[in-house]
Amino acid sequence: MTIATTLKELWRILFAILVLYSATYSSNALFYTIVVLVLGSRPEYFSFYGKSIPGLIGITASVIMALILNYISCLIVSRGNEFRAIKILITKPPYVIITFLLLLGLIYVFLGPSALYVYAYGDYTVYYDPTALIIFWTTLILLFHVLHVIYSKAESLWRVKEVISSLKIISSLIYAQLIIGLVAMTYSSIFLRSAYGFMNITWLIIGLAMAYIFPKSLLAPYIRYIEGYGTVFLREKDVEKREIEVQKILVEYDPKTDYFREVSNNILNYFKGLPVVIVGCLGKPFVNKRTSLKAILVPVAVSSLVAQKEGVSITNLPLILHTLLSVLSNIKGAAVIIIDDLTDLIVANDVKSVYMFLKQLFEHARTATCIALLNKQAVDENARALYEGIFDSIYIINSSGSRRIK
Repeated sequence: MTIATTLKELWRILFAILVLYSATYSSNALFYTIVVLVLGSRPEYFSFYGKSIPGLIGITASVIMALILNYISCLIVSRGNEFRAIKILITKPPYVIITFLLLLGLIYVFLGPSALYVYAYGDYTVYYDPTALIIFWTTLILLFHVLHVIYSKAESLWRVKEVISSLKIISSLIYAQLIIGLVAMTYSSIFLRSAYGFMNITWLIIGLAMAYIFPKSLLAPYIRYIEGYGTVFLREKDVEKREIEVQKILVEYDPKTDYFREVSNNILNYFKGLPVVIVGCLGKPFVNKRTSLKAILVPVAVSSLVAQKEGVSITNLPLILHTLLSVLSNIKGAAVIIIDDLTDLIVANDVKSVYMFLKQLFEHARTATCIALLNKQAVDENARALYEGIFDSIYIINSSGSRRIK
């Protein structure tokens, strides 16, 4: 899925939310303006068969918001296919159960003994009967699974951090609004004292936050890509380059093999078009052939004396990290780091120091994919297992070619 397609779908969701909020608040404002200011009366005297009109509007808006939250989750499960997402929404549990309960609750509120004005303690409040509250509390509990799906699986579909963050933000805010609304309904129905004023204020604050944060999150990728290319005319293939998932890849190679060819053809080719930064000593395959990759070199020297002429000393890991991060800071968007190789760093330093070097690199270079090479015959099994634990993918290169084992 391309960024343009993903954002188009999210812009539709944003548009639906803004229309929903506008319709909800404007209709309530119009109702209170006519009843209170124009007619000089009280809202309780203008009801729908004894039911609160603002209450019915609020319930309808809440059900639509919950359906939007449910749809976002279905969109993730369907791998971004809009039509499949709608099908999942109405056919696959637990999503179809949530959809059914929401519509059942909405119909019940309109037709059953709920959203009724009740007079108690010298004032009116809106009452919802136990059946309606049970339906909506059950739905809210099931919606927590929906929220979990969004948080846990969004990154598997959309690799752009702004897209993921905007989905999480909008989903969390919707869920918070539903909780606040249902707590207000429950409190008011049990104690017959209105808590809807507090609900309306918090809903307004959350709504304003949503209207500010969500569009800003959706605009951020466009701004970043425009700055990266120096033009506002973005081509689809250019955008897709930046959509590639950031990965941490460990390549364990047999020193008798041509690992440059295997890595270039079978791994690096996936990141074709991204800037490449190579960290390594002179004489290493990727360092020697860096011009064919149009790569930037961070040279590492085997001794302090050579470092004065040829690069950073191999024993000065903090300076290597600082130099590498400085190079990356001048690159717009994603990049690929190739460490050729870890074996030299481990021999010159120690297993723990290089491990901490990698951890810090991954922490500070979050937009860069890292491909680290390791001579599997030069380190023991325990050291190899330690490094394997911090990489997303592991490839083995030997005389038979390359294969992925993680």
